[in-house]
Amino acid sequence: MAHVIEKNASISVPKVNVSHEIPSNGLWAKMFGDIEFNRVGLCAISLLFVGIMGGTAIGLGGMDSVFEIALLIFPTMAVLTTIIAVQPMKYILGFAALAVVIDIIVIVANLIYGNPII
Repeated sequence: MAHVIEKNASISVPKVNVSHEIPSNGLWAKMFGDIEFNRVGLCAISLLFVGIMGGTAIGLGGMDSVFEIALLIFPTMAVLTTIIAVQPMKYILGFAALAVVIDIIVIVANLIYGNPII
């Protein structure tokens, strides 16, 4: 017996709603609005702040200690890696905030205690 396919036969395929968007209703979204829409500007601003603060921290005494250089470089590289990997903005801004906080701590410690702190 041969299988016959009718001319007007139709196959119903259920529609699946798949969303790859990460909800952005956190602190960053409250501060900057739609952070995924403003990705290019926020990445540029975060690179600017991380670069300036890291350079200042290195210049104010970080060059005298391998530990301080490592402490300053790893968060900066985390920011750059997340930007290059096109990760969600909440991760990019989180790493940028962490890098800036570490830079400020190292700057203040070097100004108060002298070079190097460790």
